[in-house]
Amino acid sequence: IEIEILDGRVLHISGTKRVERNGAVAVTSFDKRFALGRNLDQDNISATLKRGELTVETPKWKEIEGEKKVMKIPIKEEL
Repeated sequence: IEIEILDGRVLHISGTKRVERNGAVAVTSFDKRFALGRNLDQDNISATLKRGELTVETPKWKEIEGEKKVMKIPIKEEL
């Protein structure tokens, strides 16, 4: 399995598996690409393969300089 970041914006995961049984060879492969958000900490992306399950963690930056998200939350008044 190979995991790489392309152009700083795309997470590319690919792999190939070859199995031989009774003289026959079966080859399976996969290739997946995912768009990454601008607010990811690319230096700390990690991957774990456990019992055939691949987990990729993509942590976010705590704050992107110059960008702050402000969301107004309405308050319901109850009597």
